[in-house]
Amino acid sequence: MVIRMKPGTDVEMHSGPANNILNIHLGLTGDLQGAKLVVANQTYSWSRSKVIAWDGSYDHRVHCLDCSEDRVIMMVRYMHPDMSPMHYKGSRRTFFEDIPIELQ
Repeated sequence: MVIRMKPGTDVEMHSGPANNILNIHLGLTGDLQGAKLVVANQTYSWSRSKVIAWDGSYDHRVHCLDCSEDRVIMMVRYMHPDMSPMHYKGSRRTFFEDIPIELQ
């Protein structure tokens, strides 16, 4: 998904529902350095064409309090490497789908 954050935005501390999904944020455009991602008390800033990979089950917050313009990133969520597809199959929350046979 592509996420735009406006200057002055402050997303309060929260955590994801499970530790089996990891997040990748890719900085695209805007004030990437002014925006901050705080994960488990460590602060990160985005850089254009660089990624931040992190576990959303840790307490985290995002803010654009020091931004001079919108910050735009792409977020990709992926399966934790310690998980297998069978951990997800049958769960309505994961939207798991089998790989079509013709693509295997």
